[in-house]
Amino acid sequence: MSVRVNLLRPEEIKQQNSVNREAMLRMAGMVGGAALAAAVIFLFFQYRSVIGGFSRAQKDFAAIETDYNRVNAMQESSSLNLQYVTELESWTSSRIRWDESLFAIQSLVPTNIQLTRMSLHGEIKASSAAPPKDDEPVTPARLFTLRLEGKAKGDLSDQDVIRFVGGIGLDESLESWLAKVNLVGLQLAPHAGASGNGQSERTFRLNATSGERLMR
Repeated sequence: MSVRVNLLRPEEIKQQNSVNREAMLRMAGMVGGAALAAAVIFLFFQYRSVIGGFSRAQKDFAAIETDYNRVNAMQESSSLNLQYVTELESWTSSRIRWDESLFAIQSLVPTNIQLTRMSLHGEIKASSAAPPKDDEPVTPARLFTLRLEGKAKGDLSDQDVIRFVGGIGLDESLESWLAKVNLVGLQLAPHAGASGNGQSERTFRLNATSGERLMR
């Protein structure tokens, strides 16, 4: 026969679960405090590192600021000059050699026709032929109109004027820019239809129009 004797007083007996819970809470508090302290220390050193790096960067930039500003100014100037060059190239590529064209027209003028007035009109418009691009919604194009006025002598001077206009439209040296040529006026001269030598005289007007000269 065996007998077990409990020597603990009732107030000394505690539940095991209560002991484990308190220990866990203390341990969690210690771990959390340690983690918080580590985080604070880490952030402090990071802050000092960032501040130190920023200070060094300020000093380094101050040393090169003059050169940096000069390089920026040079880049801006170069970009502006490039825009000017590009624009000048577009104007050059869309121009017409009028000296060559006028010499070609002069060679077509019959002996009984005299040109009395010449004017040139140019305009810029959005091209209807070139498709738009992403970086260039419209393509500018130049259009030219050469207006000629003159007078022709002779009984068949009207036919001479018509042949002259047709010759301009067929001339190979003008086909690089000429789109169409129209006779817009042909009539007897206002002095009763005859010149001093008895020949009839007519006045005429024509327009020679270019095609679109793309500015690219």
